[in-house]
Amino acid sequence: MEPHVLPLFYYNDLLLENIGDTIGLNLFEERYQEMCRRMGTDPRFIFMPNFEDYVCRSGDVGFVVRLSSLRQQTGGTWSIQGYAESLVAVACSWIEPETDQLHMAHYWPLDPKKAPLGAEEARTLAQAMTQLGWGQPGFNCRYGYTAPDADAHLICGINWQTRCFLMSPGLGESSPARRALSESWISALPALPLPRFTGENFVSEVVQQIPAWPDAIKLQELISTVRSVIQDDADAKMQLRQYLESEAGIDDDYSRVDDDGISQAQWAAILAKARVCRICGMSVDMPTVKIELHVVMDFVRDECWPNKRSSGLRTPAVRFEISAYLSNRTNVEMYAELEEVEVTSCSVAATLAALTRSLNRFRLQVVQRARLSGHGPLAMLEDDVARLVCDFVSGSPCP
Repeated sequence: MEPHVLPLFYYNDLLLENIGDTIGLNLFEERYQEMCRRMGTDPRFIFMPNFEDYVCRSGDVGFVVRLSSLRQQTGGTWSIQGYAESLVAVACSWIEPETDQLHMAHYWPLDPKKAPLGAEEARTLAQAMTQLGWGQPGFNCRYGYTAPDADAHLICGINWQTRCFLMSPGLGESSPARRALSESWISALPALPLPRFTGENFVSEVVQQIPAWPDAIKLQELISTVRSVIQDDADAKMQLRQYLESEAGIDDDYSRVDDDGISQAQWAAILAKARVCRICGMSVDMPTVKIELHVVMDFVRDECWPNKRSSGLRTPAVRFEISAYLSNRTNVEMYAELEEVEVTSCSVAATLAALTRSLNRFRLQVVQRARLSGHGPLAMLEDDVARLVCDFVSGSPCP
C-alpha cells in the first residue's frame, strides 16, 4: 500500500482552513460511498477545496482528514466526522476504474508553518518572473513556471482563491532553484507597498520543498528498446520464455501475445524493475506500483484522466490500444497511455541489464565452463579481461 495515496473529496467552500479544524459530512454519491467503505481500513481522505470543476491538478492544496466517526445510515448514506490532520498538495490525481468516478491522489506533505502568498503578492511575483524570462512549465499543473535555463521550477497552488501556495523541487541550500526564486522575489519587492518577506528569507518562509524530480525516460522508449533487443537476437524469444518459466514461475497463455510474440505476463516480468516517476506530466513516487501492458478501449483508459477530458485532448475515435496498467493491487490502480508514462533512468538501466542477463545466461555458462575447463582461447583470458567479457554479455545492474 502507498501511504501517500488517498481518495479525494471536493467541496466548493473552505470548510477547513487550519490543522485541527473539524468537519462533519453526510455522503450519498456512489463514489463517496465507495470512499467510506474503504475508510473502514484506512480512516483518512483528502478534503480538497475546488471552486471550478471538481478536478484536481498537481499543486492543488487540501487537508488530510482523519475520521473520528464513520456510520452508515438507513438508505445507504454515510455520516462521517473528522478533523484536519495535515496540510498536503496533490502530486498526481486520477480516477480509479470501476468506482463510479472516485478520484484518487498521490500527495506531498506540506509544512504548515510556511506562509502562502496573498492574491496581490502572487500577482506581483508572477509579473516579476515573467519579466525575468520564466516561462510556462513543462509539467502538468494548474499554474506554474520554469526558469529560463530550466534549472528551477515553481508550482503554484491556487485552488483556495485568496491564497497561493508555492512549491519547488530540489531546494538545496545552494541550489539553482533557491537562487532563482530569491532573485525573482527581490525583483518583485519594489512593487509591493508592505512586503512581508525579504529576499533572504522568502524561500525559507514561503516556498514548500517537494521531492526532486529524477531523470526520466518515456515508458514507450523502454518498450521499444526491449523489442529491439529481442528482435536482434534470434534465440531471444525462446530464451526469454524458458527463463520466465523456470525463474519467474510464469505459466502464461502464450496465445495472448503482441506482434513480437511477448505475452502480457512476460511483459509484466520484464518491466518488474521499472519504476514510474511521472504520469501525464505529473510527478509520482510510488515504489509499490508495477507496470503491466493491457489491451483496453481508449475511452476506458482516458476515463482515468479527467484533465485530458476537460482540456479537450481526448480523441473522438474509439479503439483498442495497448496501454499501461499501473497498480499495486491495494490502493493504486489506473490505465495510462504508454506515451504519458515516464520511468526513472536508473530503473531503465536495471530493467535492460536484467533482460540482457536473462537472454545471455546460456552464453555466460559457455564462457564460465571454458574458464573452468582450462582449455581453449576463452580459458587463456586474463581474469580482468574475462570479467569485461562477462559484463559485456550480461550487463550490469544500476547501483
